[in-house]
Order: sequence, then C-alpha cells, then structure tokens
Amino acid sequence: MSSEEDERVSGTAGSPGEPVSAGGPPSTGEERPGAERPTGIASLPSSGAGDHPAPCFLRIIPLAALGYAYIGGVLLVFSLLVCRIASFIVRSPDPPAFLVLSSPLLLGALVVLYGTARAAWVRSPAPEGFEVTPGDSPLLFETLGLIRMELGGPKIHTVVITGEFSACLVRVPRLGIFGWHRNCLLVGLPLLQALSTGQMLAVLAREYGLLPGRGRRLRAGAYRARAAWMQLHRDLEGRRGFGNFLLARFSLWYAPYFQSVSAPLARIHEFEADACAAAAAGKPQVATALVQAEMCERHLRENFWPLVSALRDTLPEPVTGLYRLMEEKLSEGPDAKQAQAWLEESLWKESGQGGTRPCLGERLRALAEPPQLPAPPVNSAARDYFPDLDGLKGTLDAAWRAGADTAWRERHERVRKAKARLSELTAKGQASPLGAGETLELADLTESLSGPGEALLFYQRILESMPRFVPALWAVGRIRLAQGDESGADCIEQAIALEPGRTIQGLEALYRFHMGRGDLEKTGEYYRRLSGQRESRQRARGEEKRQRVPARYMVPRKGPSVGGTPPHGALLHEG
Repeated sequence: MSSEEDERVSGTAGSPGEPVSAGGPPSTGEERPGAERPTGIASLPSSGAGDHPAPCFLRIIPLAALGYAYIGGVLLVFSLLVCRIASFIVRSPDPPAFLVLSSPLLLGALVVLYGTARAAWVRSPAPEGFEVTPGDSPLLFETLGLIRMELGGPKIHTVVITGEFSACLVRVPRLGIFGWHRNCLLVGLPLLQALSTGQMLAVLAREYGLLPGRGRRLRAGAYRARAAWMQLHRDLEGRRGFGNFLLARFSLWYAPYFQSVSAPLARIHEFEADACAAAAAGKPQVATALVQAEMCERHLRENFWPLVSALRDTLPEPVTGLYRLMEEKLSEGPDAKQAQAWLEESLWKESGQGGTRPCLGERLRALAEPPQLPAPPVNSAARDYFPDLDGLKGTLDAAWRAGADTAWRERHERVRKAKARLSELTAKGQASPLGAGETLELADLTESLSGPGEALLFYQRILESMPRFVPALWAVGRIRLAQGDESGADCIEQAIALEPGRTIQGLEALYRFHMGRGDLEKTGEYYRRLSGQRESRQRARGEEKRQRVPARYMVPRKGPSVGGTPPHGALLHEG
C-alpha cells in the first residue's frame, strides 16, 4: 500500500494554476550551508508542543502492532489453508476428484489471499516533476549531505523539482504497508524562488526531521504507520472487492481509531521536525523561513495568480515565461501594509480541530521567536542552487503550458462568447428596456467579466420593478455584505423568507459577516439560528429515510381503493 507522507512547509501545497498558503519572518542575510550554526536543541519547548508523549506510546505501539499483526495473520492463515488443501489433494487416493470437490474452498482461499496481499501491496505512482542530480545542483546536494550529518537518518534517494509552492519528502514503500521505503524529496521551484539559501536550509532540515533518525525512530515509525493506514483506508474505500473484504472491514474500524489515537503524537512529531530544523539552521532562520513562505504564498495567491487568470480572458493560449514572471513578482514582494494584515491574520488562526499540523503562531511560540515581517531575499535559493536556472524554468514552463492548455482554451472561448452576449444585451438595452430575465443575465455576465461592483447597479435595477425577485435580492445582499455594507443583511433575510431553500446558505453568509465585524451578539444569534436549521435538516433526513417507500411497492392501482390511499407522489413527497 502507498504510505506517502506529503508534509509541506507551507502547510498547504499549491500547484501553478491553483495556488495555496504558506508561511516565514525577515531574513538576516544569505546563510550558506556549512556556516556557523547551533549544534542542537536540548528539549522541545513546552509552548504548543502538547503533552508528554509517553501515554500516547503506551497505546500507539500495541495498536500499531495490532494492525500489522492482523494483516500478517490473514496472509498467514490463508496461505496455510491453501497449502493444506493442496497437500490434501496431492495425498488423496484420487487427486482429480478431490480437486473438483475442494475447488470452491481452494478458490475462495486464493481469492482472499490475493485480495489482501494486493490491497496491502499497492504501489504509489512516481512523483511528478523533473529529477535532478548532483551535477545539476552541487550546492543542493551538499546541503542535504550536511543536514544528514547534523540530524542523522536515512539517505534521500531522489530529488525532484516540481512547479508547486511546497517542499515535501515522499516515502514510497517497496513492500506496501510493511515499508522498506525509498525517500524522494520534492522541492517546488516557486518556493526556491521565494526563499534565501539559509531559509531553504531550514525548510529542507524541517522535512528531513520527519524521517527516522537519532532519537526519532519510534515516533517516526508511528508517524509512518499512521500515514500508511490512512492511505490504505482511502484505497480500500475506492476499490471494493470480494478478495479484500476481511481487510476492508478491519480497516473501517481500525484506521479512523488509529488516526484519532495517534493524532497527538503526530502533532508532537511536527514540532520535533521544527526543532530539527532549528538544530541545523538556527531558530531565527527557521522562524524567518516560516513567515517568508507564508507571506510569499499569499502574495502569489492574491496578487499573481489573479493576473494570470485574467490573461485567459485576452490570450487564446497559455502565457509563456510563467516562472520568470513569478520570480519577478516574488522579488517585488507584497505591499507592507498588506503583508502586515496577512501576518496578523495568520497568527490569529488556530490549528483545525483534529489537525496534526500546527498553525504559524503555535510554531513560532514553540521556537520562542517573535513574528517579524520578512524582506525579499537579495538572492534566491533557486539562483544559488541551480547554475542553469533559466533552463529549469523553461522546462517547467513547457510542462505547465501543456497541462493548462485545454482548460485555458476552454475558458478563453467561454469568455469570448460571454463578451459577445454581453455586447448584444447592452445594445438591446440601449434600444429598448430589457425584461427581468435579460437584465438578470446582463448582471450575471457583467459580474463574471467585470466584477460584482459593476453588476450591482443592474441587480438593483431589477429590484426597483420587482422588489420580491429572489435571485436579485440574493445577489444584492451578497455583494453588499462583501463590500462591508450591513444593509445587505436585510436583502439576505428577505431572500430567505421568500425562498426557504436558501436558509442555511444565507445564515452562513450572515454569520461570517458579523463574525468578521466582531459583533458577538449578532454572531451568536446567527450561530443559534444556523445550528437549529442544521438540526432540523438532519431530523428531516432521518424522517425521510424512515418514511420512504421502496420502489417495488409503488405499482399504481387500477381503481380507487377503499379508505383513500394517497397518491404515490404524496408517499414520496417527504423524500
């Protein structure tokens, strides 16, 4: 089975086309591998690191052993059963007759044996990207060697450069769920362009800290077992079969339970990976890398990718030189006021419930480092690591263009048709007044092409003649709330009253709006209303399941029945 551990410095990986989020503070300069740095960390900081892991181990080690023992036991039992049946057939007085008689049992045992072994032996696909060698990037491989000497641990077998804003170590098992992994380091060119060489050292050391090494073998083993069972559970959910039913039934109970029990240990392992990075690069450099990555990923997501998306409306083919344009945007950096707001927002966020990856604030507190806004590096790690950086950017750019070509052309064609239709409606509206339906279409097209601010006037024009027209009420309320105008709440409330099917969606919008404004009273009011609506919907769904009539009983009667049996449509009306 595949137990890839896709742990990324940004917390969320983003590909060129669908960017995501990341984190890092100010750089104090270019730090080369081999420069003077701390030799280690005595202990994990208590802030944010969680409770002592000893109680977790008392449950996780026997629980992990149970999972492996179950798979091994199933394989052993059915292997012995097959051997026993085969031996019985061979030693019988009439082997052909006994083969026919025992064939159902033999076939069943073989199917279960094959299905279980196949489910536990799934190979993961090769990581996508472009493999580099020490000849392509001597400094990168020298850095990895220094990290291995500092932290101790297994060898990294392959280094692959991708187009994503991420860095992760993928562990590809040769023996399925039983391990014997091949370690593959995936590093995104956008991340290399965003960080300095010293910051990238911290990122690489952090990823290497997730591998088993000095003092990390037991926790890393539990971490790998957790990832392996999560992957096996996903694979079994998507691939039902008679042969693997024993493993599937066991995984249905075991994988979620093991995931829940091991979550605290996995979270501690994340903090330990940061501690490993601090041992290799220094705590200030780790904090710098965290905030720098967070700000640069947000900068790309909010300031770069919207520009690329806008080009789809004007260019019939994907833009050329994507990674060159990205490097220029990263070198500019975000506006200082914007970056400060992003940093405050990132520090305000908390880790999701049940999540194992700590948020930026928790990681900085564990490092005992203050959050500081970074300045763009003087020279990026990409330029230091790769002498032929232009060639690498050209290769990744060609791959991105090939992958984005179809969706880009389809989007461009849709926009072209939308612009033509918008021009047609605009000309028609100048000649004579448009009806409500055409005005709504004009507003929708304007919003999709020019933004909600331009479309608001058309939605309001509909309400002047049709004040109870729900699509226009909903659009006006949605746009006004997005603009911070509290009058949009009245429009949403009216839309909910006129069309109850929008109730939950509308209450969610109003809850988010008032929560963003810090109005605790109204936030609590909408939270209570939203909770009540969700509970009502759950009860209705439960009632629906109880009252729904099976299809085989829905045969129409030839004549009216005594007692007034309701129409069949009424029987299904609750569904």
